[in-house]
Amino acid sequence: MIREERVFVATCDISGDVRGKGFPALALGPVTFAGVDRIRRAMPLPAPAGRVPSLPRSLTAVLDDFVAGATVGGRFGAVHLDAYLRFNRFGAEKVANFSEAELRAHYAEIH
Repeated sequence: MIREERVFVATCDISGDVRGKGFPALALGPVTFAGVDRIRRAMPLPAPAGRVPSLPRSLTAVLDDFVAGATVGGRFGAVHLDAYLRFNRFGAEKVANFSEAELRAHYAEIH
């Protein structure tokens, strides 16, 4: 689960290295909202952690973490959040059985 003061960003590199099989499009909104929320609440920066948590390994895990973060999920509004989650969960189901090579080819084609 993503805690409110952390936002994880995953990337999918089409050169052959899939790090977390992530989805960078999911990063912009949460990073922006987390930053604005931290400023509004005048929150101090967290102390450096000894171990950096690993990235989620699938779009489904990213979406689950996204919803679990009260700050991030609460900013979208119920209707927009529902549509966003349905759209992305449908995409996750479509590629669920793809091999890494198929997944890279798919994302290279659509991005």
